[in-house]
Amino acid sequence: MSTVQLPLNLALPDTASLEGFVGATNAGPRAAVADLVASSGQRLFIHGPADSGKTHLLQAACQAVGDQGERAVYVPLAQLDANPGAVLAGLETLDCVCIDDLSAQVGDAGVEIALIGLIDALHARRARAIFADRLPPAALPVYYADLASRLGWGGALSLAEPSDEDKLTLLQNRAEQRGLELPASTANWLLQHGARGVGDLLAGIDQLDRASLAAQRRLTIPFVKQVFQAAR
Repeated sequence: MSTVQLPLNLALPDTASLEGFVGATNAGPRAAVADLVASSGQRLFIHGPADSGKTHLLQAACQAVGDQGERAVYVPLAQLDANPGAVLAGLETLDCVCIDDLSAQVGDAGVEIALIGLIDALHARRARAIFADRLPPAALPVYYADLASRLGWGGALSLAEPSDEDKLTLLQNRAEQRGLELPASTANWLLQHGARGVGDLLAGIDQLDRASLAAQRRLTIPFVKQVFQAAR
């Protein structure tokens, strides 16, 4: 039985690892999450814009804790359509709880009461907790001030959008994970001529993986142009 629990019909991506979170821009938050995984009784809030790596870090922490034989759960609040309070119930028995997209549910008194109870129970058991949102705890539109203060326990760390150098490293790292050779010239072309969001860049590598396998072609710039032009 897996030690990683998911409240929805989804699975953690195979790239959800701390080792896969590369680059210098957000090295500090990555180190803080790695420290939390290796310890107990810690809490952390990470916040930043889209494509800064918040979800990756939460999923990677969940996977790393599970790899240690402990019980962890990743909860994407933005994907819970109904009764999120029921999903949160019982999570206090786990070793690490990672909750994403707080903005999607805060402001609802029932959800906030469930979150306050969960945080208090995890704190009493010295279990880990990581929360993430685009906003820092003090800026969340909460109904209860007690929730904002609890979300700040352990500190809040800000993430930024990765630099171009980080994105190039990430592209080549994802290509290597897929067993692809991505020349630096091709990686630079992707960054300059394709969508610049991290999610879009990584989706592009997955698309090129499939096309390269089907055509038995290397990832040269002409081949990459051909693949993306055909997809339009």
